[in-house]
Amino acid sequence: MSESPNVGGNNTPAAEGGSGSGEDSHLMQEPKNVQELTNYIQTMLQQMQDRFQTMSDQIISRIDDMGTRIDDIEEDVNGLMTQTGAVVAPGGAGSELISDQQQQSQK
Repeated sequence: MSESPNVGGNNTPAAEGGSGSGEDSHLMQEPKNVQELTNYIQTMLQQMQDRFQTMSDQIISRIDDMGTRIDDIEEDVNGLMTQTGAVVAPGGAGSELISDQQQQSQK
């Protein structure tokens, strides 16, 4: 006697991994043969790959946006420092700020 594989135990949405929230249309009926099961698995893997790629693209886009915002903030801070007469001591970011008065007293 040969039985077809029963994906999920029975045909209820909860048993097949569905949440009952509109996913019912994506659920597979019990496969009739190996080819149907193979096709189902390939489709699911492709959908997972597509979702992963979409999320990766969104993350990269957000990181790029964040980098642009950081650059803008850095420019704004440098502009404010220039307006107030402060100068960044040699060493770049994180270095001590030196005002015009401090510069003149060091000379």
